[in-house]
Amino acid sequence: MGEARRLFSAMPEKNCVSWSAMVSGYVACGDLDSAVECFYAAPVRSVITWTAMITGQNNAIELKGMLFYSKSNGGMVFTLKLI
Repeated sequence: MGEARRLFSAMPEKNCVSWSAMVSGYVACGDLDSAVECFYAAPVRSVITWTAMITGQNNAIELKGMLFYSKSNGGMVFTLKLI
């Protein structure tokens, strides 16, 4: 995402597609903090951008539920990474 961010920052004009691509990329990498930051910075949010954010938040909730479940059943903690 580092290279994508550099290219995005260098773009003279950003549109809904470029903002959505950045949000979707951050979500796909599991970097929800950056996805949220990019989402709120976007001047226009399309249905694609909203879908990416909802998907990312849903994945985070599922992972938290899985971690909670694993801790409550035997004390095992798993490290999970979104890819």
